[in-house]
Amino acid sequence: MNRVGSPHHSESKTLIQTNRSQTQATEGRFSLYHDTTARVFTVTITGLNAEDSGKYECGVKRNISDIRNELQVLVKQLENIIGYKGKSVSITCKYHRKETGRDENRKYFCKGPSPSECLNTGVKVQTDMTVEDRFSLRDEPTSGVFTVTITDLRAEDAGIYWCAEWSDNVGYINTTAVKVEVETDVHQATTMLPLASTTSTDKKSDYAGPPVMLTVCLAIAVLVLGIAVLICIKHRRTRTQGLACTSVNSSSRQGSPSGLCL
Repeated sequence: MNRVGSPHHSESKTLIQTNRSQTQATEGRFSLYHDTTARVFTVTITGLNAEDSGKYECGVKRNISDIRNELQVLVKQLENIIGYKGKSVSITCKYHRKETGRDENRKYFCKGPSPSECLNTGVKVQTDMTVEDRFSLRDEPTSGVFTVTITDLRAEDAGIYWCAEWSDNVGYINTTAVKVEVETDVHQATTMLPLASTTSTDKKSDYAGPPVMLTVCLAIAVLVLGIAVLICIKHRRTRTQGLACTSVNSSSRQGSPSGLCL
């Protein structure tokens, strides 16, 4: 794979290549995988930056004549899609629309850290398998887009996804990355707030005055104390009266009785 001359790179430069016996190679941020069965090779660039945008050339050296194909790489900001648990989210993937409105290229939607990895092991849905579990794909060739919908979102659905288009002549083209984030529904969190404030208000009203049970207990205690005081007073009076009668009876024995204690 070569980098064609650009404002950042004035001369063409070979970035990565393999020999006849190799199927894989790595050079800095570039890696190459040759699928001998499908007769295509995939180049992956990691740690993309703005300077990686530009024209590249893929080629195969042959004894008869070399095969060369030029392509344009455009580095964009990673698109973030936010969805909510239990809800649905739709992702729109753009591709080059043909004038005829017919497009025979296959579309893929996969999950993984890089296009090569996710297309090999993480394909979720594609144009010849438009529905798979909670994933569905709807292609609109006249608009040049295909839309993928994920239903019943879960935490494990978060991650990096890739929109890819396969051309029999070129291989994978128009590969775009999308980051999906799954959050808790904000509406559920909002409806919980009034309940919390109501509970707080109810607690405050409980302490506006003494508890009912405490008031009843105090009243009973005062009543019992009052009865005890009355009994003590009555007992003291009875005892005083008994002493007076004893004194009178003693006096009556010495003289004539003047009264009678009952």
